[in-house]
This record gives sequence, C-alpha cells and structure tokens, in this order.
Amino acid sequence: MSVSANRLLLLAYLLALALFVDWYLKKRDEYYREYLAYKEFKLLLTNYQSRARAQLSEDWIRNRIGSLGLELQSVKLVSTGYEVLIKDVPGHTLAQLVYSLESEGVSLVKFRAVDNTGSALFRVEMVIR
Repeated sequence: MSVSANRLLLLAYLLALALFVDWYLKKRDEYYREYLAYKEFKLLLTNYQSRARAQLSEDWIRNRIGSLGLELQSVKLVSTGYEVLIKDVPGHTLAQLVYSLESEGVSLVKFRAVDNTGSALFRVEMVIR
C-alpha cells in the first residue's frame, strides 16, 4: 500500500468515527429527553391530590354565594346543571366568586357578567355543574 492509500483509509476511518459519534450523541440526547419526560410524569403522578367535588344543591349554592356577601336572584335546576342569577356583583368580587366555585370542584358551563350601567355592578348569569 502506498502512503496516499493509507491516508485515504485513515480519512475514511475518521469520517466513519465522526459519523458514529454524532449518531451516538443524538441517540443519547433523545434517550435523556424521554427519561426526563418519564421522571416528570412520575413526579406529577406521585404528587397528585384528588379534590372532593362539592355536592351541588340549591342550599349549597345559596350558602356559597351568601358567604361572599352577594344577593342571589334565582337558582334553577336545568338539564345542564344549575342556572344561577346574581345581581349587583362588584367587579372585584367576580374573581373571588369564580375562584371559590372552582376550588370546590364546581365547573362553570356558562358564565356571563353584564354591566349596563357603567358603575362596575354586574348582573351575573351562570350555569354550574
């Protein structure tokens, strides 16, 4: 073999080695990403806390809304849940109302707050389940 053939073999070997190292590093990064996703899922699964949902009834709704100091206009049982109408809800109390309901596990199917007067007192219509 001549010197140029040895150099050519050495270059081919180095190219193959470089391609192999590149392939190995990509596979290793892919493996670590999957492993971290698995560990994150496992952490979330071990820290999961189930919340007890509130048993909805008209009395429970009246008590919850009354505890916020709001005036309940009507509560009706409809096919999609309870339809609740509240009048004169201050703007800063809207967030408290939604938070207090959702923290009890109640889902808001429909929520509509209208202020036609411009005085930040809303008429709230919602359907909760």
